[in-house]
Amino acid sequence: MVNYYATALLWARLIDLRAKRGQTLLTQVENDSRQYFVETDFHLPQPLATYIHCIGHVEDDRGRELYIADHTLAVANAGVKGGYYSAAVDDQHVNLFGEIPCLGIAADVLQAEASAEVHPVPNIPVLPPNTTATETLPCFIQIEIRKEEVRQVLNSHGITNLAFKETIATTRFNVNIVQYISDIFGQIETFRCEKINIVALTQEGSRAQLVETRPSLMENVVGTFRTQAVVQPGSVSADEVSIVGASYMLGFQLYKEAFVGDHSLWLPVHFNNPNDLPEVWIADKNLRRVLPGNLANMQYNALFDSQEFQTRQIVRCMLKSKR
Repeated sequence: MVNYYATALLWARLIDLRAKRGQTLLTQVENDSRQYFVETDFHLPQPLATYIHCIGHVEDDRGRELYIADHTLAVANAGVKGGYYSAAVDDQHVNLFGEIPCLGIAADVLQAEASAEVHPVPNIPVLPPNTTATETLPCFIQIEIRKEEVRQVLNSHGITNLAFKETIATTRFNVNIVQYISDIFGQIETFRCEKINIVALTQEGSRAQLVETRPSLMENVVGTFRTQAVVQPGSVSADEVSIVGASYMLGFQLYKEAFVGDHSLWLPVHFNNPNDLPEVWIADKNLRRVLPGNLANMQYNALFDSQEFQTRQIVRCMLKSKR
């Protein structure tokens, strides 16, 4: 449920930034979605709050304003389900599916968790034929044994293995489950929590969005997923230690690389027949990693380190009490 909650708040932030910048009009569906966040505060554990705060517009060293790209809420249908970037993970949309969480995938996982099966497999209709989801597909998880309470809570909010109650049609947005999870976070003592009104946030983000993190081809081994890899942060300026540290955890400009020729560790789907992997997916894997102008000329590099290790260290510092 945490992945669903984080995805809903991420899209609330992206839609609000687009509305405030005013370069492109919001659709009616996006406007309707944004209204649910106008006068409501949500509890965010500090790791998630840090992520949300970092997203936004920044200034470069010359004082020029750099705006985050306008993002369009995922509302495409695949069969009777909505909330996707497109009806299928295809050449045009594979990088979106593989890099930015969408409510469609997150909702598919919730529906599986609402099942009475012990180890249910999420039914994700956008997957290409003869493929399965991998751990690098945002929001996808292997569902383990869970408490009966999880199924009961989801069912009580209109989420079952066969149905998903949407607050806004085609979005897979369920405001009641979002509010429920927020209330739970408000009671947790493990992490410091922030109470945030998404729409009340300024447009300012963090320079961590401009820090590239490139996996080491020498220090990573086969079996290392891209989000756990040893990486080297690089930026056009000598950024503060806190910004570089955040880049290990947040990975806004995380590159995709094959370790010992193995591309499966960054792919959002696994092909049963490896020969079915489209060559264009490999060629375009870092297409969205292009920074504007002089920001692409990396001048300063930090030390190689494990994203997984650094993330655990940062999160440990955010703990308020041990469980």
